[in-house]
Amino acid sequence: MARTPSDSNNPGLVARARQGDNAAPLSITEISGLLKRTVEDRFGHVRLRGELSGVKRAASGHLYCCLKDDKAVLDGVMWRGNTGRIPFAPE
Repeated sequence: MARTPSDSNNPGLVARARQGDNAAPLSITEISGLLKRTVEDRFGHVRLRGELSGVKRAASGHLYCCLKDDKAVLDGVMWRGNTGRIPFAPE
């Protein structure tokens, strides 16, 4: 069930309702699913060009990093099963 500003213990974390705003609050799961479907529907296969930075290999084998260019940064993760298939050693 979604939280509303009136039932939140930390009102700074919840957007306040505005007059005329009829959008129901979404849970993190709901917005995550909507964004995932939007991206997958719009972009079937994506190749990115940018600089790899902040590379960290977790004990699980997953690789965490940032992909950036001069105007934006995306946080990224590569699952353990895919890390062995890249033809270079990320640094």
